[in-house]
Amino acid sequence: MTFADHPPTGIVRFVLRGPILLYRLGLGRLLDHRLLLIIHRGRTSHLLRESVVEVVRFETASKTCVVMSGWSGKTDWYRNISREPALEIRIGATRFVPQQRLLSPEETIGELQRYVERHPWLARNVLARGFDVTLDGTDASWNKAADFFRGVQFTPAATGDR
Repeated sequence: MTFADHPPTGIVRFVLRGPILLYRLGLGRLLDHRLLLIIHRGRTSHLLRESVVEVVRFETASKTCVVMSGWSGKTDWYRNISREPALEIRIGATRFVPQQRLLSPEETIGELQRYVERHPWLARNVLARGFDVTLDGTDASWNKAADFFRGVQFTPAATGDR
């Protein structure tokens, strides 16, 4: 099964959204720092939305989180936070109002390279098979990955910042 052409729908989407329930029940700590919840506002409806995404990198001391959006930035959550910054991040048992930064393609490649070093099995079996992205170390493969993925960095906002 590949998700390369379009985001999941139907039962697959329902299952992938399951961690949202854990966060709603206050059980986000069960997910440790592997998945985070983004609370954001819909770009046209202006309603609150929730999305759970895999964490590519988490720094405990600063609570910096890096995540990736697939499908060349066409996911709803990415399009929403591109229009209006995320309202809240929940990761593990931590929650904060974020400052966010959309990563450049070069920064995205760097984050993906470090992810592959830390998680070679996931890179081979999830990225390669699920998203049709082969990260074989060539410039062409990294550029294709940076075209498919969009990196976002979240850090806790200083008091009063947005």
